[in-house]
Amino acid sequence: MRYGRRKREVRGRYGITGHDPKKRFSSAFAGGYTMVEMVVAAAIFSLAAAGAYRMAEGQLESFQNQWQKEQAWELCAAAYMEIQNQIQNAVQFQPAGRNQEILCFLDEKTGQWKHLRADDLSAADDGMIRIQLDFSDTTEEQLKGEIRAVRGFQTEEILAVRNLTVSVGGYYE
Repeated sequence: MRYGRRKREVRGRYGITGHDPKKRFSSAFAGGYTMVEMVVAAAIFSLAAAGAYRMAEGQLESFQNQWQKEQAWELCAAAYMEIQNQIQNAVQFQPAGRNQEILCFLDEKTGQWKHLRADDLSAADDGMIRIQLDFSDTTEEQLKGEIRAVRGFQTEEILAVRNLTVSVGGYYE
């Protein structure tokens, strides 16, 4: 080299970086990611996955609650129909003393007093949802009751309520 001349940038056969594709590990920038880039990518992915999981979990819980409410309404309707069938020949009603969950009624065909409780109904228990009856406003001439579908045993949550009013002679209101 002579004095006064500038040194030219030497470009190799593979460009400025000198990366030779045939070499396995030629430099730090040779087609891979650094550890910092991998950690940042993993952190971003984990945050996105956690957000997606929370959203899916909320949707699933909402779906389950709605499904149980529909099941509760169906149980109330089935209990309503079953009560109607059992008391269709009733001529007199009477709640069973202090226990307002049991109804006594006089059957016209047999002339005998019959009892009706929630446990007697075929739709009384669906595993998680059970039926409760309340005949507290019943008089001798008129049955006023409430059919409740309840979830839980220690802390009861009422999912559906259906009122039942029947007069002597089978007149349903």
